[in-house]
Amino acid sequence: MSIRGDTPYGSVNIFLQSSQATTSLTDSNKIFYLENPISPPPNTRILMVLSEFEMPNTVYNINSGVNNTISFTTAAGSSTITIDAGNYDDEGLVDTLNTALSVSGIVSTLGGTIVASMSDTSYKYSFSADVAFSITTSTTMLKEIGLTNQLPTVSATSYLATDIGDLGGLANIYLRTNFGVANLDSRGESDGLIAKINVDVPFGDYIYFEPPTTIEHLLTDRQIREINIKLEDVNEKELVINGVEFSLTFSVHYQYQREMRALEEFTLPHSLTKQDEILEEQVNKKD
Repeated sequence: MSIRGDTPYGSVNIFLQSSQATTSLTDSNKIFYLENPISPPPNTRILMVLSEFEMPNTVYNINSGVNNTISFTTAAGSSTITIDAGNYDDEGLVDTLNTALSVSGIVSTLGGTIVASMSDTSYKYSFSADVAFSITTSTTMLKEIGLTNQLPTVSATSYLATDIGDLGGLANIYLRTNFGVANLDSRGESDGLIAKINVDVPFGDYIYFEPPTTIEHLLTDRQIREINIKLEDVNEKELVINGVEFSLTFSVHYQYQREMRALEEFTLPHSLTKQDEILEEQVNKKD
């Protein structure tokens, strides 16, 4: 009998390994095609459960094409500083930025020298220069140096970020699928988001996820032949996991379809209608 459902049909586990995906779009976006599709028996629906997820934590706090640039403009010209992907602390990031900002070509383009620093008391990043500058909206290194919702900055010879720099790295992994599940994100949208996985281990350790409570997703799909898995961060950007593998398990259970009429019997409008019918019947008996 199905463990989660109410039918005599056995449950099925789907074990997925990223390295065995049929189509690999990126390291964190995989498509699996099942040679033996999952089809619910007659008069039943599929209950889908994410049972477990495993992956080593190999996501840098600075990633190429995601959050590794800062752009400046002056009266003389504009330039974008791009740093290598990796795990940075505050001191290392400041040193890396200053090394890049001191390159002769950058100094010549901007018409002056910009210096980055970080306060040991407020933990906020600041920039100072011998020429007026502005940090532009082309910058992608936002929360990492505390610049979220501040760009472009007003042209001046110095700027202090209003937020504390955050080099804490990845806090959660958002797992999306092609299943029609009803979970909602911060915008109230339900685009296949099936789980939010907390990253509670340091870089290099394994992330093991087993839901503390079982969430059963009633699918509208009448057959599961293709499974699309995508790992994202909080900003819906695909994770850069640097070539490592991940694995997960879905448990499939079955539940008999309910008649809508049976469900309506428990609603207030139905109860009021029944009361009206009883009163009308009593009146007719008196007549």
